[in-house]
Amino acid sequence: MENQDKVINQLVAEGRCITDTPLTETEMESFDKFYRGFLNKKLEDKLSLLKSMLLVRRGDLRKYIQYAVLFQNRYEGLISVKQRDLLLSFPFVCKEIYNLIFSCMESYGDAGKTVVDLTKEQVNDHLDRTEMFRIDLDTLLCSTNAIVPESKKMLEEYFSSPNQTPQEKSFKFCLVILADHPIISILPHTERNNTLAIAKVREYLEENFGERFEENPVEFFVVGGGYIRREDEKIMIGGRSNIFDPLFDDTTKPLSELYSGRFLAMKYQLVEQILKLEFPDSDFVINTKPGKPTTSFSPIASSTIPPS
Repeated sequence: MENQDKVINQLVAEGRCITDTPLTETEMESFDKFYRGFLNKKLEDKLSLLKSMLLVRRGDLRKYIQYAVLFQNRYEGLISVKQRDLLLSFPFVCKEIYNLIFSCMESYGDAGKTVVDLTKEQVNDHLDRTEMFRIDLDTLLCSTNAIVPESKKMLEEYFSSPNQTPQEKSFKFCLVILADHPIISILPHTERNNTLAIAKVREYLEENFGERFEENPVEFFVVGGGYIRREDEKIMIGGRSNIFDPLFDDTTKPLSELYSGRFLAMKYQLVEQILKLEFPDSDFVINTKPGKPTTSFSPIASSTIPPS
């Protein structure tokens, strides 16, 4: 109990939700079965990996990943392989599917082909509606920039100015994914309220979508964060967010090491990809050095694959 209280106090001190506890190797074993087994995803799939890591990072959603593994035979019988990617459409889809499956069990019982058929029909209907929302959102996002305009302006001034004051020596980035569209939001490195970056994304989308903003489910996968810093002629990308990056109990364990390293590499690569498209004349470099830990819980893992 004393150790649990210590963990909670550390989470609160670092601005995290107290349910987002460090991921144990056992939890990562369950995640691996969900990601590479049930979803049939590859480690090289940037968007799927980053979105899935959000689901296991968040304590309020982690259990629904574990339920999908625990009841995998049932899930496989109800959700076809081609439909499973829809579970990564929005953060709460896994929770909604779990609630739907087990509410059907309570209503219809737990045996018989008729029960299975009724449950499958309801699950399919829900996933079909999810797909329609996703398509509508994809259409709206076609005209959306990958960097919040206000953030882009800040970076343009930062990259073009030869002399920076101490307050402008670097910026913090927050990477979010909406459906399959990544968006970067930037804050000055002195800003302590990291959630402002998400508010800026939501404000931008509300302005861009207009009246249709309220018609579509705007649920972000808040993937993680880090820094963007100029060093001589190069722009460095590195670091992590104390609030939004996943924590690991022990990164020396096989799966914890694998996924912590993959997460960092994919996060940096996606940010680099976006920045190169927006600022083609700038020289971006991913800082693969672990650096000093920025959290009390787990050490900084190194990227497991070289930057693109």
